[in-house]
Amino acid sequence: MGIIDSFLGRFFGNKSARDIKEVTPLFNKVREACDRVVPLSNDELRSLSSELKQKVKDAIIEDENEVASLRERAENDQIDLAEKEDI
Repeated sequence: MGIIDSFLGRFFGNKSARDIKEVTPLFNKVREACDRVVPLSNDELRSLSSELKQKVKDAIIEDENEVASLRERAENDQIDLAEKEDI
C-alpha cells in the first residue's frame, strides 16, 4: 500500500500542498493590502474606512430597495396566500 500511496502522492500531490497552492494568491493579496494600509495615519484610515462604507452602501442599495418592495407586496392583505408565498 505504501508504494501505491507514494506513487499517487507524487502524481497528484498531497492535500497540504494543494491547500497551500490554493491559498497563496489570497495570502499575497492580503500582504499587498497590508503594505498599503500600515503606513497610513489614523485620520487616513478613518477616511479610507468611510470611503469603503460608502462603496458598500452604494453596492447594496438596489438589493435593499428590492427587499423593501417585496416586503411591502407580501404584507398587502389584498393578495392571496399563494402569491404571498411566491414573494
